Amino acid sequence: MAVEQRWADNQIDRLPGLAADLVRRQVAVIVGNGPAVEAARSATTTIPIVFVIGDDPVRYGLVASLNRPDGNLTGLTFFGNRLGAKRVEMLLELVPGARIIAVLIDPNFAASVNELREVEEAGRTIGRKIVAVKAENEREFDGAFTRIVQAGAGALVVSGSPSFTSESRTLVALAARHAIPAIYDVRDYAAAGGLISYSASFTGAYRQAGVYAGRILKGAKPSELPVLQPTAFELVINLKTAKVAGPDAGARRRPHSRRRTGRAHDRRMIRHHHRSGQEPRRNRLCHAKAAAASRHAPTATGAMRKLHDMSLTTTTGGSIPAGG
Repeated sequence: MAVEQRWADNQIDRLPGLAADLVRRQVAVIVGNGPAVEAARSATTTIPIVFVIGDDPVRYGLVASLNRPDGNLTGLTFFGNRLGAKRVEMLLELVPGARIIAVLIDPNFAASVNELREVEEAGRTIGRKIVAVKAENEREFDGAFTRIVQAGAGALVVSGSPSFTSESRTLVALAARHAIPAIYDVRDYAAAGGLISYSASFTGAYRQAGVYAGRILKGAKPSELPVLQPTAFELVINLKTAKVAGPDAGARRRPHSRRRTGRAHDRRMIRHHHRSGQEPRRNRLCHAKAAAASRHAPTATGAMRKLHDMSLTTTTGGSIPAGG
């Protein structure tokens, strides 16, 4: 078996050509994320396609229903935009003084725009002002952060976007430079030095996408495989960044202080998983060095204790049918 990989280098307009090339090669199955799947769906109605997306595949016309996909597509959905309100809640546990919250969105990514709506609703509920700031690519990041600072934002929600994730280190560095506590959608950011992330397990999702691709290669039809939703969610707090941010970071602007990123941050992270339907368990730390670091980061560990409505475990869950 051969695996062909195609990467558009954050240039969405290249995706149709890449998808057409795979169709010409008569591949047996195509696996991709949201923007890539849109291009693949336009290129073929016969080659099976397995998607991993962050929004409702029914609303976007990818499948007829979650339990009975029909057609040549199936896969996994994070419904990631539905976590926007929860991310705001978690961020405010760490920076309760933030009165204005900025949301960085990718206008070219529909799920990012949808997440903004949920964050705005959460802001109205808790009495926080929400400021939307758009950035289509890396070239617009500096200007976006300038607008965030000018708006007086004390905290930042970085919405989910493949383009943003590919530039995670750049966004984390900008948040650090401007001393803006931020929450992100995937753990890549926390590993790069970002304050906190909350999302379904991307590793688990793509592993399940591989399982579906394998079943299709063995003869299964996409219409026979229900769209899955994750049952495990990862909450990751970078303890070193949390210590620097402090409990009142959202209420004051501090000079930028130099800090290291990379492996040192990764070793000092707390990682917990939330599995739906389980009773809360005692919080545990996944890395030995994180345990030592936690003694010096009361803000982060205190916030973990306050997240009482989540089941926090270190067990990675699987996926279940979306209608199950």
